[in-house]
Amino acid sequence: RHRAARRRWRARHPRRPAAPPGRHRPASPAPARARSPGSRSRRCCCPRCGRRGTPACSPPPPAAPRDRPNRRGRRPPPCAGWSHWRRGSRASPARAPIRRNRPAARAAACRRRRCRAAAANGHAAGGSANARRASRERPPAAPCRTGSSCRHDSGVRPPGQWRTARAGAPPWYSAPGNATTAGNARRRHGASSMAKGLKVAVQMDPIQGINIDGDSTFALMLEAQARGHQLWHYHVKDLTLASGKVLARMQPVEVRREKGNHFTLGESALHDLSTMDVVLMRQDPPFDMAYITATHILEHIHPKTLVVNDPAHVRNAPEKLFVMQFPELMPDTIITHDPLEVRAFRKKHGDIIVKPLFGNGGAGVFHLRPDDGNLNALLELYAERSREPLMIQQYLPAVRKGDKRIILVDGVAMGAINRVPAEGESRSNMHVGGRPEAVALTPRDREICERIGPELKARGLIFVGIDVIGDYLTEINVTSPTGLQELARFDGIHLEKAIWDAIESKR
Repeated sequence: RHRAARRRWRARHPRRPAAPPGRHRPASPAPARARSPGSRSRRCCCPRCGRRGTPACSPPPPAAPRDRPNRRGRRPPPCAGWSHWRRGSRASPARAPIRRNRPAARAAACRRRRCRAAAANGHAAGGSANARRASRERPPAAPCRTGSSCRHDSGVRPPGQWRTARAGAPPWYSAPGNATTAGNARRRHGASSMAKGLKVAVQMDPIQGINIDGDSTFALMLEAQARGHQLWHYHVKDLTLASGKVLARMQPVEVRREKGNHFTLGESALHDLSTMDVVLMRQDPPFDMAYITATHILEHIHPKTLVVNDPAHVRNAPEKLFVMQFPELMPDTIITHDPLEVRAFRKKHGDIIVKPLFGNGGAGVFHLRPDDGNLNALLELYAERSREPLMIQQYLPAVRKGDKRIILVDGVAMGAINRVPAEGESRSNMHVGGRPEAVALTPRDREICERIGPELKARGLIFVGIDVIGDYLTEINVTSPTGLQELARFDGIHLEKAIWDAIESKR
Protein backbone atom coordinates (compact mmCIF):
# COMPACT_ATOMS: atom_id res chain seq x y z
CA ARG A 1 0.00 0.00 0.00
CA HIS A 2 2.76 2.43 0.87
CA ARG A 3 4.74 1.59 -2.23
CA ALA A 4 1.67 2.25 -4.37
CA ALA A 5 1.15 5.61 -2.65
CA ARG A 6 4.81 6.45 -3.23
CA ARG A 7 4.55 5.64 -6.93
CA ARG A 8 1.44 7.79 -7.32
CA TRP A 9 3.08 10.71 -5.52
CA ARG A 10 6.25 10.45 -7.63
CA ALA A 11 4.15 10.40 -10.79
CA ARG A 12 2.56 13.68 -9.75
CA HIS A 13 5.80 15.24 -8.47
CA PRO A 14 8.77 14.35 -10.69
CA ARG A 15 12.19 14.89 -9.19
CA ARG A 16 14.38 17.75 -10.24
CA PRO A 17 17.91 16.98 -11.47
CA ALA A 18 20.57 16.90 -8.81
CA ALA A 19 22.19 20.24 -7.99
CA PRO A 20 25.79 20.87 -9.11
CA PRO A 21 28.53 20.33 -6.53
CA GLY A 22 29.17 23.20 -4.17
CA ARG A 23 25.66 24.72 -4.47
CA HIS A 24 23.11 22.42 -2.84
CA ARG A 25 25.25 19.38 -2.00
CA PRO A 26 28.87 18.68 -1.17
CA ALA A 27 31.36 17.81 -3.88
CA SER A 28 31.71 14.16 -2.77
CA PRO A 29 28.76 12.06 -1.65
CA ALA A 30 28.63 11.07 1.98
CA PRO A 31 28.72 7.36 2.77
CA ALA A 32 25.36 5.70 3.14
CA ARG A 33 24.23 4.99 6.65
CA ALA A 34 24.23 1.34 7.62
CA ARG A 35 20.92 -0.26 8.44
CA SER A 36 20.21 -3.49 10.20
CA PRO A 37 18.52 -6.14 8.09
CA GLY A 38 14.78 -5.87 8.03
CA SER A 39 14.69 -2.37 9.54
CA ARG A 40 12.37 0.17 7.99
CA SER A 41 12.45 3.97 8.28
CA ARG A 42 10.30 6.93 7.47
CA ARG A 43 11.25 10.15 5.80
CA CYS A 44 9.53 13.52 5.37
CA CYS A 45 8.34 14.13 1.89
CA CYS A 46 7.04 17.70 1.64
CA PRO A 47 5.37 18.77 -1.61
CA ARG A 48 6.73 22.32 -1.14
CA CYS A 49 10.23 22.10 0.25
CA GLY A 50 11.12 18.45 -0.46
CA ARG A 51 12.69 17.87 2.95
CA ARG A 52 13.48 14.26 3.47
CA GLY A 53 15.66 11.99 5.51
CA THR A 54 13.96 12.24 8.94
CA PRO A 55 13.80 8.86 10.75
CA ALA A 56 10.45 7.63 11.93
CA CYS A 57 11.53 7.54 15.55
CA SER A 58 12.71 11.16 15.70
CA PRO A 59 10.52 14.25 16.15
CA PRO A 60 10.13 16.76 13.31
CA PRO A 61 13.28 18.79 12.69
CA PRO A 62 13.60 22.12 14.55
CA ALA A 63 12.40 25.34 12.99
CA ALA A 64 14.77 26.99 10.58
CA PRO A 65 16.20 30.40 11.57
CA ARG A 66 14.00 32.09 8.97
CA ASP A 67 10.88 30.82 10.72
CA ARG A 68 9.89 33.53 13.17
CA PRO A 69 6.90 33.62 15.52
CA ASN A 70 3.77 34.95 13.93
CA ARG A 71 1.70 37.86 15.26
CA ARG A 72 0.06 35.72 17.92
CA GLY A 73 3.43 34.55 19.25
CA ARG A 74 3.13 31.00 17.87
CA ARG A 75 6.05 29.45 16.04
CA PRO A 76 5.00 27.82 12.77
CA PRO A 77 6.19 24.31 11.82
CA PRO A 78 9.40 24.02 9.83
CA CYS A 79 7.38 23.97 6.65
CA ALA A 80 3.73 24.80 6.25
CA GLY A 81 3.53 22.30 3.42
CA TRP A 82 4.04 19.19 5.52
CA SER A 83 0.89 17.13 5.22
CA HIS A 84 1.94 13.55 5.93
CA TRP A 85 4.76 11.11 6.72
CA ARG A 86 5.24 8.19 4.44
CA ARG A 87 7.33 5.04 4.56
CA GLY A 88 10.19 4.43 2.24
CA SER A 89 13.83 3.66 2.07
CA ARG A 90 16.04 6.26 3.64
CA ALA A 91 17.78 8.27 0.94
CA SER A 92 21.22 9.67 1.44
CA PRO A 93 21.12 13.42 2.23
CA ALA A 94 24.04 13.90 -0.14
CA ARG A 95 22.27 12.34 -3.09
CA ALA A 96 18.71 13.47 -2.38
CA PRO A 97 17.64 16.35 -4.63
CA ILE A 98 16.71 19.40 -2.57
CA ARG A 99 13.60 21.29 -3.61
CA ARG A 100 13.65 25.04 -3.36
CA ASN A 101 11.47 26.50 -0.61
CA ARG A 102 9.19 28.49 -2.86
CA PRO A 103 7.53 30.71 -0.18
CA ALA A 104 11.00 31.68 1.06
CA ALA A 105 12.12 32.41 -2.49
CA ARG A 106 9.13 34.67 -3.05
CA ALA A 107 9.89 36.45 0.22
CA ALA A 108 13.51 36.99 -0.75
CA ALA A 109 12.55 38.34 -4.17
CA CYS A 110 10.00 40.64 -2.57
CA ARG A 111 12.60 41.95 -0.12
CA ARG A 112 15.00 42.67 -2.95
CA ARG A 113 12.33 44.58 -4.85
CA ARG A 114 11.43 46.55 -1.73
CA CYS A 115 15.03 47.49 -1.04
CA ARG A 116 15.64 48.60 -4.62
CA ALA A 117 12.39 50.62 -4.70
CA ALA A 118 13.24 52.31 -1.38
CA ALA A 119 16.79 53.11 -2.48
CA ALA A 120 15.50 54.57 -5.74
CA ASN A 121 13.22 56.87 -3.73
CA GLY A 122 15.97 58.14 -1.46
CA HIS A 123 15.31 55.86 1.55
CA ALA A 124 17.96 53.78 3.25
CA ALA A 125 17.43 50.12 2.44
CA GLY A 126 17.15 47.77 5.38
CA GLY A 127 18.78 44.39 5.82
CA SER A 128 22.37 43.29 5.61
CA ALA A 129 25.31 45.15 4.11
CA ASN A 130 25.05 43.03 0.98
CA ALA A 131 21.40 43.89 0.61
CA ARG A 132 22.10 47.59 1.01
CA ARG A 133 24.97 47.37 -1.48
CA ALA A 134 22.73 45.56 -3.94
CA SER A 135 20.03 48.17 -3.53
CA ARG A 136 22.51 50.88 -4.49
CA GLU A 137 23.99 49.02 -7.44
CA ARG A 138 20.88 47.54 -9.01
CA PRO A 139 18.37 49.55 -10.99
CA PRO A 140 14.97 50.35 -9.40
CA ALA A 141 12.40 47.58 -9.54
CA ALA A 142 8.64 47.63 -9.42
CA PRO A 143 7.06 47.22 -5.98
CA CYS A 144 5.85 43.84 -4.83
CA ARG A 145 2.87 42.53 -6.74
CA THR A 146 1.16 41.67 -3.50
CA GLY A 147 0.77 45.38 -2.65
CA SER A 148 1.36 47.34 0.55
CA SER A 149 0.03 44.54 2.75
CA CYS A 150 2.76 42.07 1.67
CA ARG A 151 3.99 39.96 4.59
CA HIS A 152 7.42 39.53 3.00
CA ASP A 153 8.50 43.11 3.68
CA SER A 154 12.00 43.78 4.90
CA GLY A 155 10.97 46.84 6.92
CA VAL A 156 11.26 49.31 4.02
CA ARG A 157 8.11 51.00 2.77
CA PRO A 158 7.57 53.42 -0.09
CA PRO A 159 7.83 57.05 1.05
CA GLY A 160 4.61 58.55 2.40
CA GLN A 161 2.85 55.22 2.95
CA TRP A 162 2.82 54.67 6.70
CA ARG A 163 3.67 56.65 9.80
CA THR A 164 7.11 57.05 11.30
CA ALA A 165 6.04 57.37 14.90
CA ARG A 166 9.34 58.24 16.54
CA ALA A 167 12.89 59.15 15.68
CA GLY A 168 14.95 56.12 14.76
CA ALA A 169 11.96 53.83 14.21
CA PRO A 170 11.50 52.02 10.89
CA PRO A 171 9.10 53.69 8.46
CA TRP A 172 6.38 51.10 9.02
CA TYR A 173 6.44 51.39 12.82
CA SER A 174 3.40 52.85 14.54
CA ALA A 175 3.24 53.63 18.22
CA PRO A 176 0.26 52.25 20.21
CA GLY A 177 -2.83 54.27 19.50
CA ASN A 178 -1.51 55.66 16.21
CA ALA A 179 -3.47 54.59 13.17
CA THR A 180 -1.59 53.38 10.10
CA THR A 181 -4.35 53.61 7.57
CA ALA A 182 -3.95 54.94 4.07
CA GLY A 183 -6.15 57.91 4.94
CA ASN A 184 -3.88 58.92 7.82
CA ALA A 185 -0.85 58.53 5.58
CA ARG A 186 -2.42 60.88 3.04
CA ARG A 187 -3.11 63.40 5.77
CA ARG A 188 0.53 63.28 6.89
CA HIS A 189 2.20 63.29 3.52
CA GLY A 190 -0.37 64.95 1.27
CA ALA A 191 -3.03 66.61 3.37
CA SER A 192 -3.81 69.26 0.78
CA SER A 193 -4.64 66.73 -1.92
CA MET A 194 -6.63 64.59 0.50
CA ALA A 195 -8.71 67.48 1.80
CA LYS A 196 -9.57 69.00 -1.57
CA GLY A 197 -13.23 69.21 -2.38
CA LEU A 198 -14.73 69.10 1.11
CA LYS A 199 -18.43 69.90 1.22
CA VAL A 200 -18.91 72.63 3.82
CA ALA A 201 -22.27 73.87 5.13
CA VAL A 202 -22.13 77.21 6.98
CA GLN A 203 -24.85 77.78 9.57
CA MET A 204 -24.82 81.54 10.10
CA ASP A 205 -26.87 84.69 10.23
CA PRO A 206 -28.08 86.04 6.87
CA ILE A 207 -25.05 86.67 4.68
CA GLN A 208 -26.61 89.81 3.24
CA GLY A 209 -26.03 91.79 6.45
CA ILE A 210 -22.47 90.86 7.42
CA ASN A 211 -19.53 93.27 7.56
CA ILE A 212 -16.97 91.78 5.19
CA ASP A 213 -14.15 93.79 6.82
CA GLY A 214 -14.74 92.42 10.30
CA ASP A 215 -16.75 89.20 10.11
CA SER A 216 -14.71 86.11 11.03
CA THR A 217 -17.17 83.76 9.33
CA PHE A 218 -16.59 85.59 6.04
CA ALA A 219 -12.82 85.12 6.45
CA LEU A 220 -13.33 81.39 7.06
CA MET A 221 -15.50 81.11 3.94
CA LEU A 222 -12.94 82.90 1.78
CA GLU A 223 -10.20 80.55 2.95
CA ALA A 224 -12.36 77.46 2.40
CA GLN A 225 -13.18 78.62 -1.12
CA ALA A 226 -9.49 79.29 -1.84
CA ARG A 227 -8.74 75.68 -0.85
CA GLY A 228 -11.25 74.35 -3.34
CA HIS A 229 -14.02 73.43 -0.89
CA GLN A 230 -17.68 73.72 -1.87
CA LEU A 231 -19.77 76.07 0.28
CA TRP A 232 -23.46 76.05 1.19
CA HIS A 233 -25.23 78.70 3.26
CA TYR A 234 -28.25 78.27 5.52
CA HIS A 235 -29.80 79.84 8.60
CA VAL A 236 -30.48 78.01 11.85
CA LYS A 237 -34.23 78.42 11.19
CA ASP A 238 -33.81 76.25 8.08
CA LEU A 239 -32.89 73.14 10.13
CA THR A 240 -35.27 70.15 10.21
CA LEU A 241 -34.99 66.91 12.18
CA ALA A 242 -37.12 64.17 10.59
CA SER A 243 -36.94 60.40 11.18
CA GLY A 244 -33.42 60.65 12.53
CA LYS A 245 -32.18 62.69 9.57
CA VAL A 246 -30.94 66.27 9.88
CA LEU A 247 -32.11 68.29 6.89
CA ALA A 248 -31.47 71.90 5.96
CA ARG A 249 -32.75 74.07 3.15
CA MET A 250 -29.47 75.42 1.80
CA GLN A 251 -28.10 77.43 -1.09
CA PRO A 252 -24.69 77.03 -2.72
CA VAL A 253 -22.71 80.21 -2.21
CA GLU A 254 -19.64 81.92 -3.64
CA VAL A 255 -17.99 84.75 -1.73
CA ARG A 256 -15.64 87.54 -2.75
CA ARG A 257 -14.18 90.59 -1.04
CA GLU A 258 -16.25 93.22 -2.87
CA LYS A 259 -18.40 95.58 -0.86
CA GLY A 260 -21.98 95.42 -1.98
CA ASN A 261 -21.25 92.36 -4.14
CA HIS A 262 -19.64 89.95 -1.69
CA PHE A 263 -21.71 86.83 -2.36
CA THR A 264 -23.64 84.89 -5.00
CA LEU A 265 -26.32 82.44 -3.89
CA GLY A 266 -27.54 79.49 -5.93
CA GLU A 267 -30.87 77.73 -5.97
CA SER A 268 -32.31 76.72 -2.61
CA ALA A 269 -32.80 72.99 -2.04
CA LEU A 270 -33.32 70.57 0.84
CA HIS A 271 -30.13 68.66 1.72
CA ASP A 272 -29.26 65.92 4.21
CA LEU A 273 -26.51 67.38 6.39
CA SER A 274 -25.03 63.92 6.92
CA THR A 275 -23.80 64.10 3.31
CA MET A 276 -21.68 67.15 4.17
CA ASP A 277 -18.08 66.83 5.34
CA VAL A 278 -18.07 69.88 7.63
CA VAL A 279 -20.70 72.10 9.25
CA LEU A 280 -19.56 75.46 10.62
CA MET A 281 -21.90 76.50 13.43
CA ARG A 282 -21.38 80.25 13.25
CA GLN A 283 -24.66 81.94 14.14
CA ASP A 284 -24.29 84.74 16.68
CA PRO A 285 -25.54 84.34 20.26
CA PRO A 286 -27.55 84.96 22.48
CA PHE A 287 -27.16 81.51 23.92
CA ASP A 288 -30.87 80.86 24.35
CA MET A 289 -33.15 77.84 23.91
CA ALA A 290 -33.06 78.26 20.12
CA TYR A 291 -29.28 78.00 20.19
CA ILE A 292 -29.41 75.00 22.53
CA THR A 293 -31.97 73.26 20.30
CA ALA A 294 -29.68 73.69 17.29
CA THR A 295 -26.84 71.98 19.16
CA HIS A 296 -29.13 69.03 19.96
CA ILE A 297 -30.11 68.69 16.30
CA LEU A 298 -26.55 68.90 14.98
CA GLU A 299 -25.41 66.34 17.51
CA HIS A 300 -27.25 63.71 15.41
CA ILE A 301 -24.66 64.02 12.60
CA HIS A 302 -21.48 64.67 14.59
CA PRO A 303 -18.78 63.33 14.31
CA LYS A 304 -19.55 61.60 10.99
CA THR A 305 -20.06 65.12 9.71
CA LEU A 306 -17.58 67.30 11.59
CA VAL A 307 -19.41 70.14 13.34
CA VAL A 308 -17.16 73.05 14.35
CA ASN A 309 -17.25 73.52 17.26
CA ASP A 310 -18.49 70.22 18.76
CA PRO A 311 -22.21 70.94 19.41
CA ALA A 312 -22.46 68.96 22.65
CA HIS A 313 -19.52 70.79 24.21
CA VAL A 314 -20.70 74.15 22.89
CA ARG A 315 -23.94 73.47 24.71
CA ASN A 316 -22.11 72.42 27.87
CA ALA A 317 -19.62 75.32 27.85
CA PRO A 318 -21.44 78.68 27.89
CA GLU A 319 -18.97 81.54 27.99
CA LYS A 320 -19.70 82.75 31.50
CA LEU A 321 -20.23 79.33 33.06
CA PHE A 322 -17.38 77.34 31.51
CA VAL A 323 -14.82 79.90 32.71
CA MET A 324 -15.87 79.20 36.33
CA GLN A 325 -14.01 75.88 36.09
CA PHE A 326 -10.77 77.88 36.34
CA PRO A 327 -11.29 80.05 39.46
CA GLU A 328 -7.54 80.43 40.04
CA LEU A 329 -7.28 82.33 36.73
CA MET A 330 -10.28 84.64 37.27
CA PRO A 331 -11.05 87.78 39.27
CA ASP A 332 -13.42 87.32 42.19
CA THR A 333 -16.80 86.33 40.64
CA ILE A 334 -20.20 85.05 41.75
CA ILE A 335 -23.27 83.83 39.83
CA THR A 336 -26.45 84.31 41.80
CA HIS A 337 -30.11 85.36 41.96
CA ASP A 338 -29.92 86.45 45.57
CA PRO A 339 -29.92 90.28 46.04
CA LEU A 340 -28.37 89.85 49.49
CA GLU A 341 -25.36 88.06 48.01
CA VAL A 342 -25.00 90.78 45.38
CA ARG A 343 -25.00 93.50 48.03
CA ALA A 344 -22.47 91.60 50.16
CA PHE A 345 -20.21 91.19 47.13
CA ARG A 346 -20.47 94.90 46.36
CA LYS A 347 -19.67 95.79 49.95
CA LYS A 348 -16.53 93.67 49.75
CA HIS A 349 -15.19 95.00 46.41
CA GLY A 350 -16.82 98.43 45.92
CA ASP A 351 -16.65 98.62 42.12
CA ILE A 352 -18.46 95.72 40.47
CA ILE A 353 -19.53 94.60 37.00
CA VAL A 354 -23.04 93.17 36.49
CA LYS A 355 -23.61 90.97 33.42
CA PRO A 356 -26.50 88.89 32.10
CA LEU A 357 -25.42 85.25 32.14
CA PHE A 358 -26.18 84.53 28.47
CA GLY A 359 -25.68 87.94 26.86
CA ASN A 360 -23.25 88.78 24.09
CA GLY A 361 -21.54 91.76 22.50
CA GLY A 362 -21.46 93.71 25.75
CA ALA A 363 -25.26 94.11 25.82
CA GLY A 364 -26.68 94.59 29.32
CA VAL A 365 -23.26 94.96 31.02
CA PHE A 366 -23.14 97.61 33.78
CA HIS A 367 -20.34 99.07 35.87
CA LEU A 368 -21.57 100.07 39.36
CA ARG A 369 -19.33 102.25 41.51
CA PRO A 370 -19.54 102.25 45.30
CA ASP A 371 -21.66 105.45 45.36
CA ASP A 372 -24.06 104.31 42.58
CA GLY A 373 -27.60 104.04 43.97
CA ASN A 374 -29.08 102.12 41.02
CA LEU A 375 -28.25 98.59 42.17
CA ASN A 376 -31.73 97.72 43.45
CA ALA A 377 -33.46 99.15 40.37
CA LEU A 378 -31.06 97.25 38.13
CA LEU A 379 -31.71 93.96 39.93
CA GLU A 380 -35.46 94.49 39.59
CA LEU A 381 -35.09 95.21 35.87
CA TYR A 382 -33.11 92.02 35.33
CA ALA A 383 -35.66 90.01 37.32
CA GLU A 384 -38.52 91.29 35.11
CA ARG A 385 -36.73 90.57 31.84
CA SER A 386 -35.32 87.12 32.60
CA ARG A 387 -35.37 84.27 35.08
CA GLU A 388 -31.63 83.66 34.63
CA PRO A 389 -29.12 84.45 37.37
CA LEU A 390 -26.57 87.24 37.01
CA MET A 391 -22.79 87.21 36.87
CA ILE A 392 -21.22 89.69 39.30
CA GLN A 393 -17.50 90.34 38.90
CA GLN A 394 -14.89 92.44 40.62
CA TYR A 395 -14.11 95.52 38.52
CA LEU A 396 -10.58 95.52 37.10
CA PRO A 397 -9.14 99.03 36.47
CA ALA A 398 -6.78 97.45 33.90
CA VAL A 399 -9.72 97.37 31.49
CA ARG A 400 -8.99 101.02 30.67
CA LYS A 401 -5.82 99.75 28.94
CA GLY A 402 -7.81 97.20 26.98
CA ASP A 403 -9.51 93.84 27.02
CA LYS A 404 -7.28 91.30 25.27
CA ARG A 405 -8.90 88.77 22.91
CA ILE A 406 -6.65 85.71 22.48
CA ILE A 407 -7.42 83.21 19.71
CA LEU A 408 -6.76 79.53 20.36
CA VAL A 409 -6.85 76.96 17.55
CA ASP A 410 -7.28 73.37 18.72
CA GLY A 411 -6.09 74.35 22.19
CA VAL A 412 -3.00 76.33 21.11
CA ALA A 413 -2.67 80.13 21.46
CA MET A 414 -2.08 81.61 18.00
CA GLY A 415 -2.41 85.38 18.41
CA ALA A 416 -4.13 88.23 20.20
CA ILE A 417 -5.57 91.71 19.70
CA ASN A 418 -6.28 94.36 22.29
CA ARG A 419 -9.70 96.02 22.39
CA VAL A 420 -9.57 99.43 24.03
CA PRO A 421 -12.89 100.86 25.30
CA ALA A 422 -14.14 104.17 23.97
CA GLU A 423 -13.95 107.32 26.08
CA GLY A 424 -16.43 107.17 28.97
CA GLU A 425 -17.20 103.49 28.29
CA SER A 426 -16.32 100.49 30.46
CA ARG A 427 -17.08 97.94 27.74
CA SER A 428 -14.37 97.11 25.23
CA ASN A 429 -16.46 95.05 22.80
CA MET A 430 -16.04 96.19 19.19
CA HIS A 431 -19.83 96.05 18.79
CA VAL A 432 -20.08 99.02 21.16
CA GLY A 433 -17.16 101.09 19.90
CA GLY A 434 -14.08 99.25 21.18
CA ARG A 435 -10.90 100.07 19.25
CA PRO A 436 -8.67 97.15 18.22
CA GLU A 437 -4.91 97.48 18.68
CA ALA A 438 -1.93 95.22 18.12
CA VAL A 439 -0.65 93.46 21.22
CA ALA A 440 1.84 90.73 22.11
CA LEU A 441 1.21 87.75 24.36
CA THR A 442 2.72 88.10 27.84
CA PRO A 443 4.07 85.21 29.95
CA ARG A 444 0.87 85.38 32.03
CA ASP A 445 -1.23 85.10 28.86
CA ARG A 446 0.69 82.00 27.82
CA GLU A 447 0.31 80.52 31.28
CA ILE A 448 -3.47 80.95 31.07
CA CYS A 449 -3.58 79.40 27.58
CA GLU A 450 -1.43 76.44 28.61
CA ARG A 451 -3.76 75.86 31.54
CA ILE A 452 -7.00 75.81 29.56
CA GLY A 453 -5.70 74.61 26.16
CA PRO A 454 -5.74 70.84 26.85
CA GLU A 455 -9.33 71.05 28.11
CA LEU A 456 -10.43 72.88 24.96
CA LYS A 457 -8.73 70.32 22.71
CA ALA A 458 -10.25 67.40 24.62
CA ARG A 459 -13.72 68.88 24.14
CA GLY A 460 -13.33 69.28 20.37
CA LEU A 461 -13.40 73.09 20.54
CA ILE A 462 -11.26 74.03 17.54
CA PHE A 463 -11.88 77.79 17.31
CA VAL A 464 -12.02 79.56 20.69
CA GLY A 465 -11.53 83.16 21.82
CA ILE A 466 -10.74 84.03 25.42
CA ASP A 467 -10.91 87.45 27.08
CA VAL A 468 -8.09 88.52 29.40
CA ILE A 469 -8.02 91.78 31.38
CA GLY A 470 -4.72 92.48 33.07
CA ASP A 471 -3.66 89.13 34.51
CA TYR A 472 -7.13 87.62 34.77
CA LEU A 473 -9.26 85.43 32.53
CA THR A 474 -12.82 86.77 32.29
CA GLU A 475 -14.58 84.76 29.54
CA ILE A 476 -14.11 81.75 27.24
CA ASN A 477 -16.02 82.25 23.98
CA VAL A 478 -16.86 79.01 22.13
CA THR A 479 -20.12 79.79 20.35
CA SER A 480 -19.07 82.18 17.59
CA PRO A 481 -15.66 83.76 18.34
CA THR A 482 -14.50 86.80 16.38
CA GLY A 483 -11.25 88.71 15.83
CA LEU A 484 -9.71 86.91 12.82
CA GLN A 485 -9.74 89.87 10.45
CA GLU A 486 -8.51 92.35 13.07
CA LEU A 487 -5.59 90.04 13.87
CA ALA A 488 -4.74 89.75 10.18
CA ARG A 489 -4.73 93.54 9.74
CA PHE A 490 -2.51 94.33 12.75
CA ASP A 491 -0.14 91.34 12.90
CA GLY A 492 -0.42 89.83 9.43
CA ILE A 493 -1.43 86.48 11.00
CA HIS A 494 -4.16 84.73 9.02
CA LEU A 495 -5.53 82.30 11.57
CA GLU A 496 -8.28 81.14 9.23
CA LYS A 497 -5.55 79.08 7.55
CA ALA A 498 -4.62 77.44 10.86
CA ILE A 499 -8.29 76.75 11.60
CA TRP A 500 -8.81 75.04 8.24
CA ASP A 501 -5.60 73.06 8.70
CA ALA A 502 -7.01 71.77 11.99
CA ILE A 503 -10.38 70.97 10.39
CA GLU A 504 -8.80 69.13 7.45
CA SER A 505 -6.61 67.09 9.78
CA LYS A 506 -9.76 65.70 11.41
CA ARG A 507 -11.40 64.63 8.12
